[in-house]
Amino acid sequence: MAEGDIGTLAPSSYRYERFTNCYKHFHQLDPEVTKWVYDKFVAQLQTSIREEISEIKEEGNLEAVLNSLDKIVEEGKAHGEPAWRPSGIPEKDLCSVMAPYFLQQRNTLCHRVQKQEAKNQELADAVLAGRRQVEEMQQQVQALRQAWQALHKEQTELLSVLRAPE
Repeated sequence: MAEGDIGTLAPSSYRYERFTNCYKHFHQLDPEVTKWVYDKFVAQLQTSIREEISEIKEEGNLEAVLNSLDKIVEEGKAHGEPAWRPSGIPEKDLCSVMAPYFLQQRNTLCHRVQKQEAKNQELADAVLAGRRQVEEMQQQVQALRQAWQALHKEQTELLSVLRAPE
């Protein structure tokens, strides 16, 4: 492929249509800005590709780069499972990458919630036990107060009998 052939990989309208499908919401809001962003992106991409090709040609190590590429392809075959490739549907690609992460996060959070609920239950049980202890102590205090009042009454009666004139 010659340097001038970079822009002829796919029909321009098809590429723009795919671009707008990826950014539907932006395109619906302002089609002109979407077109400008697309044109800018394509221009920068083409410039970048041309620069990369020129660098490779200047360095003269095209053979080494191609050998490196062949090595990468061979390593990929050794893995057995196919490498991830975008499907062309950004939502689907994002879900396929993010879903496992979010599931792991959900499991972690569920585990933390269970631990916190168990800790809360322990604390609630401790509070209830403390309340029962306070109630028992209040009953003991009430019983001691009543005993003291009864004793005080008996002492008062005894003193009044002992002080009574004969």
